[in-house]
Amino acid sequence: MQSIIRLRSSFVGLGRGFATGSKELLSQLKSKLESALEMARSVDMSAGQLMLETDPSNRQPRSFYVLRYLDFADVQLSSALEEVTAAEGELGTKTWRETLQTSRDLAILIAESRLARDQVQASIRYAL
Repeated sequence: MQSIIRLRSSFVGLGRGFATGSKELLSQLKSKLESALEMARSVDMSAGQLMLETDPSNRQPRSFYVLRYLDFADVQLSSALEEVTAAEGELGTKTWRETLQTSRDLAILIAESRLARDQVQASIRYAL
């Protein structure tokens, strides 16, 4: 089944593009999900690095930088998961379920992304 799927511009910076067929779509989805997960996993390290690189006279508390990177991760994860939902709608529920059954790594990646998004959003709520 060949279809042209328009992917919306995302925070990841991949820009607007078209994926032809489900293999290219799945490859793009995996890439975006992996990138979003990496962002979520590196929040603490990135926040610490930014804090150290900031001029000491302008430095904010560490929680400021952590919250900033949590926001970035939330946007990236939400964007990637929205594209998963769009792909499911475009391919159809039956085809999507078959795809997830044959591509277990994608199914696991989606589940990990949903869990990471929920954890990031809970951390943001707790910090505020």
